[in-house]
Amino acid sequence: MQMVNTPMVKDSPAIREKVMAARMAAVTRWPYFASQLLMMVLVPKPGIGTCATDCKGRFYYDPAFVENVSVQTLATVWLHECLHIWLDHATRRNGRLPKKWNKSVDREINDDLLDMPWGEISPLVPSGIRQPNGLLAETYFEHEDDEDGSDDGEGEGEQGGSSSDGIPREWEDGPEGESGTPEVPESQQECVRHAVSEKIIETVKNRGNVPAGLRVAAEANLKPPKVPWQREMSAAIRACAADVAGAVDFTFRRPSRRQCIHGDVIMPATRRPVPETAIVLDTSGSMYGGDLESALNEIQGVLKAVGGRGVRVLATDASVHSKQKVTNASKIQVLGGGGTDMRVGLAEAAKLRPNPDLCIVLTDGYTPWPEKAPRGVTVIVALIGKHTPEAPAWARSVRITGD
Repeated sequence: MQMVNTPMVKDSPAIREKVMAARMAAVTRWPYFASQLLMMVLVPKPGIGTCATDCKGRFYYDPAFVENVSVQTLATVWLHECLHIWLDHATRRNGRLPKKWNKSVDREINDDLLDMPWGEISPLVPSGIRQPNGLLAETYFEHEDDEDGSDDGEGEGEQGGSSSDGIPREWEDGPEGESGTPEVPESQQECVRHAVSEKIIETVKNRGNVPAGLRVAAEANLKPPKVPWQREMSAAIRACAADVAGAVDFTFRRPSRRQCIHGDVIMPATRRPVPETAIVLDTSGSMYGGDLESALNEIQGVLKAVGGRGVRVLATDASVHSKQKVTNASKIQVLGGGGTDMRVGLAEAAKLRPNPDLCIVLTDGYTPWPEKAPRGVTVIVALIGKHTPEAPAWARSVRITGD
């Protein structure tokens, strides 16, 4: 959102009432978006010169900015800022240059708000880069100018909050436990995103008026993974998990169920260890675009197949750029874009502690492979795309296509 140079003004009941009135005006415009708007935590932030949202469900407002715009203009700002969260722009940046990305996501949003009051704000729109309305920010990003040459990929975007690119601003409040400012848990945000999507589709079915961009996003939010797992992939995961779970061990943490027949002799109970799973995610340049998107969509399927305990994900091109334990695929940091060498990722996976029992490699297959699998690790290679090279003979391979 565009920043405005204004004198410092303190928050007041009148200012806060105007912010809440604008929120209700936004609800009146888009009733299906009500749960997203009403979820937000109001945080006055004098001096930022605008309104903004962060990744923790907070709506920041500069009292001076609020004082100088109409309620209807502020309602448009409410919708703009909350769309950054609902469209998950922070996650979608995927390592792109933040200043360019900030412009692109504004264009993606604003083409659905063109008929609304903007006051003296000049919104960024697709026509500014000679592109049509209705495209995704990822497409607009490819057409943004690099005129200032100062976007090195590390700093924050030019304006707005972290909800647009995932980079915390200096003026944003920290975690609730440290700052005392309430936040909305990620799980609740995801539930609201889903609920809003259902309301949008319901409105469309009832012949209601919904901007095309919101309808497309809602349909995408409600779809199952774009590439359904092949039967053999599910079978492969279950088989590998069963091999590990079948390795029954003994424990004295609880008594045996048959303790009563052994008298004074304490007998151990048995336990089945839960398989440790790692994913090596190919983030090389050849994967960017549809293949990488497919891989990210399917990681959620892996999480479900291994019981939802979380898996460790290694983002790898010719080197390992990040290691994360995730329970939701949307939290994966996609870093890379260089050459391809899955040998590096497998070697690093073998060094993890505790050691993984199962390692799933998501790749387009254009990579060298080690001569054998890491010791003690079962490897499944998920080849993404219709025309991929063969996986090594020592791995169990599955081909995932869009069919």
